[in-house]
Amino acid sequence: MNISAVELEINIATALDVGTASVAQPRPDYPLVALQQLVRNAILHRNYETSYAPMRINWFTDRIEINNPGGPYGAVTRENFGAGVTDYRNPNLAVVMKNLGYV
Repeated sequence: MNISAVELEINIATALDVGTASVAQPRPDYPLVALQQLVRNAILHRNYETSYAPMRINWFTDRIEINNPGGPYGAVTRENFGAGVTDYRNPNLAVVMKNLGYV
């Protein structure tokens, strides 16, 4: 899946802050860099073995949902998620993405 920055930017709403600065400052509702990292993370951690379902990005007025086949893997469980426990579902993809500077 090749999601370009333009495809993400197209959905980012940007307001102009004309408050205190002498020049209006753009204020995007989501930073592009954060969205790119979330999409790369979804691609990296996707389950490629048991499903051909695509990764989906659903854009709502108050949130973005990124869904892909997979779930906790290996040493990572729902209980220890976010506690620093890591495991690699796709180690070869992880190496390639690291070498390309994506993660």
